Amino acid sequence: MKNGKQVFFLELLNLSKNYLFKNVSPLIASLRMVKDEEEIKHMKVSSEINDKTMEKSDKSCSRNAFRTIIG
Repeated sequence: MKNGKQVFFLELLNLSKNYLFKNVSPLIASLRMVKDEEEIKHMKVSSEINDKTMEKSDKSCSRNAFRTIIG
C-alpha cells in the first residue's frame, strides 16, 4: 500500500500535463547540510545527552551481565 505522500504526488502528477516536476531532493539534502550557529549548538547538546545516556546504558548492561555470570 502506498503511503500518503506517494499518493499525493501521483495525484499531483495527474492533475495537469502542463507542469514539469523535477526531483529537487538532492538540492534539499545539500541545503540541510548547512547549519547555523543555533543548530550546531543544539546538535552539540543532543550529542552530549546521547553520550551520557550511552555511558549509563553501558554501565548498567555490564553490571547486569556480571550478575548473570556470577549468579
